[in-house]
Amino acid sequence: MSQTGAFYRAEFLSEVTIPQSTKEIGEWAFADTMLDSVRISVRCTHADTSFPDGCQIWHYTQDSNLLDKNGMYLCDRNGWLLHTLETNLMDGDGLFLQDADGYILASAQEGSD
Repeated sequence: MSQTGAFYRAEFLSEVTIPQSTKEIGEWAFADTMLDSVRISVRCTHADTSFPDGCQIWHYTQDSNLLDKNGMYLCDRNGWLLHTLETNLMDGDGLFLQDADGYILASAQEGSD
């Protein structure tokens, strides 16, 4: 199988800006580069081979503040980030309250939409 991609084996490529509007990154697109981390949209699909081994993939968060128990941002079924105006439900020790699945609970402020 041929391994080709837009920046495949661009061995001195160490930084890249991927726009939030990018919807897909192909196989081998950035393989064998010097990238150690990238930031992409949560809706952007990519293959396991799109980035070099060990490259950390971060997501644009758009001020989202709802996380699951693994620290991943919550999305609706269409891949849009969920967020609330304020995460303000805390226990007596100042820790955010979570439901049984580890999702952080939040309440809307009075008078907010």
